Amino acid sequence: MAKNTPTKSPSASLALRRLQAEIHLNSARVLRGMERRVHTLFLEEGIENLTPAQGNVLMLLFHRKEPTRAKALAQEFSVSEVTMGRFVHSLEASGWIRRERDPADARAWLVSPTPQAYTTLGSLITVSNRMMDEAFRDFEPEEIEVFHAQTRRVVSNLSMDDVDSED
Repeated sequence: MAKNTPTKSPSASLALRRLQAEIHLNSARVLRGMERRVHTLFLEEGIENLTPAQGNVLMLLFHRKEPTRAKALAQEFSVSEVTMGRFVHSLEASGWIRRERDPADARAWLVSPTPQAYTTLGSLITVSNRMMDEAFRDFEPEEIEVFHAQTRRVVSNLSMDDVDSED
């Protein structure tokens, strides 16, 4: 018998499939819930003209501490370059990031946070910490570590590095 061949009864397989479907739905609910909560926290902190998804891009730029190509950001967020290009355009138009030519490749652009963005960094960190504290309330550190490992495994199983097609 092959290693991946199911050996459980059909009813057990159906119960497992239902559980998997519920996990899939819960994943979408978690994402939407976190985005709604971050939006509310942004407003409480006086952060305007920034969506939760744009905030994630901005936080990654802060984390990288150096100008970054939009293509690298697209790969990090598992979105197409076209989608990331829209994010970059919107963030630049709102004054959150600046673009400059990549000295290594004049066809490419590097993006980095603006001074305006840096003045908001403390508030963005506050929002992030509050949202994480709320989302993981009553979790033990070991549970968070297991959850992290399991979600990384799902990401790996889905081969999310391949985002060449339009979202």
